[in-house]
Amino acid sequence: MKIFKIQTSTGQEKEVDIESVIKKYIEYSVGPKAKQDENGSDVEPLPEEKGHYKKCLDEARGELGQVCKLLATETPDQISEYLLMFVKMYEEDKENRRHIKKALLEDCSYNLIKKFRVESVDSLYEAIGRIEQVVPMDDNCYFTFNPISSIYGWSKGSEKEKGGLKAYPPLPNEAIVDTLKAFENHDDKERLSKWVVEILAYNKKNYVSEAFADKYEPERLVLQRNLSIMMKEDKKLKALLMVELLEGNLLFDLVNQSKEALRVGELEEEIKKQEEKYKKESEEKEKDYWKRAEAQKQIIQEKSDSISKLMAEQKEFEGLEVKFNRASEQLTTALSNLKAQQEINEDIKKSDMEKIQEKEKVIEALERDLLLTKSELTERIEELDALSVDMSLKNNEIERLKESVGSKDSDATEKLLKSLASDLNNQIFYLSMFYEILSEDNGVLDEMNREMFKNVLTQVDAALAGIGLKKLGNLGDVVDYDSSIHNSISESIANGEKVKVTGFGWEINNDVYIKIPVEKEVQ
Repeated sequence: MKIFKIQTSTGQEKEVDIESVIKKYIEYSVGPKAKQDENGSDVEPLPEEKGHYKKCLDEARGELGQVCKLLATETPDQISEYLLMFVKMYEEDKENRRHIKKALLEDCSYNLIKKFRVESVDSLYEAIGRIEQVVPMDDNCYFTFNPISSIYGWSKGSEKEKGGLKAYPPLPNEAIVDTLKAFENHDDKERLSKWVVEILAYNKKNYVSEAFADKYEPERLVLQRNLSIMMKEDKKLKALLMVELLEGNLLFDLVNQSKEALRVGELEEEIKKQEEKYKKESEEKEKDYWKRAEAQKQIIQEKSDSISKLMAEQKEFEGLEVKFNRASEQLTTALSNLKAQQEINEDIKKSDMEKIQEKEKVIEALERDLLLTKSELTERIEELDALSVDMSLKNNEIERLKESVGSKDSDATEKLLKSLASDLNNQIFYLSMFYEILSEDNGVLDEMNREMFKNVLTQVDAALAGIGLKKLGNLGDVVDYDSSIHNSISESIANGEKVKVTGFGWEINNDVYIKIPVEKEVQ
């Protein structure tokens, strides 16, 4: 298997083979698999994981594009090997067939096959035949030997679907002639006869697009005439085709198509006559219509005068109508409330002891959770007290170091503050998150406990600020992104974009040491 040298996204050069590039594309095209929780239920992958797969897929697509660009300079045999590799993978990996086909039809791969299909169909004969047998390609004339789509073009989708109907152009005359020669070289009499029949039975109306018909009509007529002349001069080819046409009943199909074309011509002539007749009748009806319209106009004017009188009388009843509508709405509301109350009463009647017992079990479970939460709260408060004492000790230690060391040891002090910021960052973050969760109006913390918890956190922040270590950012705040103080935790963000604060940063002696972690705000 040939090795290609390509450039990575970082600008480095690496060696790859075709199969490894295709497998990498398929792996990241499938995307991350859903994981299972403790109950065995599927859990959606995290956004970061999805973002990683998308980034890797873009990288794999870029590598595939580089390989296809290099393959474009290779021989047709290399392209044939490239196609047969897709066939093999499609047969062996049934689970990922959709993604294998998607890789084959990527723009870079599609354009590569399109180029060699037009220029070197004889060398790709076996590979295209295998693709046509194994991989469903609809009527795509670059991956199949479909004579109709090759001569008239092919379409995909429908007008009702999103994106509408998309038409694809047919092969040029040179590619069709090369295809016929390939059939002859490979002794493929069946395909050769079918293509000859389609060319001899050429009909402009079979194009999938009027634009294609206008563009390819002149050269298709030349192809049809040249093929007819060739069959008259080459008796051997003529005899061979006649045998194939008779054995496959294709000759009768050709005759039937000719008859059908004649019938279509007769029908078109009849339609033309009917259209002229309809046009004449329409003109007569239009004249009669205007006469009747004038009479109707007079009648409408008389009725308009009558309606004006009625509208004047109707105004007298508008006040009563408003009152009636208001009373009707009140009645409707009362009936709706009555119906709702009746439904509630029915639900109460249907409830039984079993439902009551289930609710009691839920209440008991909630009470147990409440006891555990209060216990955990006590532990956290004790941890806060211990942390406060520890902070005071470290503060005293720093003050002592400042007094003993003086200005000459400022570097050591800064190093100690950096170490302290790194050590306390996660602890301060988790304590703040714990406070935010317990401060919700769920009855776990009363007002006094919340205030005490908050005061301890404030004292910790003040103690750190007193030694030159200042905390930056407030959890949950939405601010404008500033790369000098913010750090994106998931993706690149431009200055000025709205971001959400997800942690704390630290400043030492007015210099930012740890930037504030943020993520892009979802609108």
